[in-house]
Amino acid sequence: MFCRDKRHKTIEAQEWSCSILVALALKENKKKLKELRQYFDPKKHVYKVDLTFFYPKHVLHKKEGGISARAHDLSNVEKPLIDLIFLPMFYDRPSPYGAKNLNIDDKYIVDLRSRKRTGKDFRIRVTLNIKDLPSN
Repeated sequence: MFCRDKRHKTIEAQEWSCSILVALALKENKKKLKELRQYFDPKKHVYKVDLTFFYPKHVLHKKEGGISARAHDLSNVEKPLIDLIFLPMFYDRPSPYGAKNLNIDDKYIVDLRSRKRTGKDFRIRVTLNIKDLPSN
């Protein structure tokens, strides 16, 4: 994601981030994000996030079997994606550098699941659920 220091994203990472923000700004996603923003109450709710990263078979698997190094480590792609979907710093920026995302700190995620799967092409499926705050 980053060049030599942690302050400067690579060109590829910048392009990927912009593609995610553009996807968030699509009409159908924009509507769903607005509904989530309006419903979520930080005093009553938490988020459950489910991420599925799809890769073409030749990228996810090596010819001789096993997982290829060309498929990103899940922990390395979770955080940048979560930041783009949740963080207020992207909410009021003009496209393609921002989108009307969830506009809330990602500390409200209490359940996060991610997985790699084979698919026809590269894509990411994100499922967001609002759950009642656990009462323990």
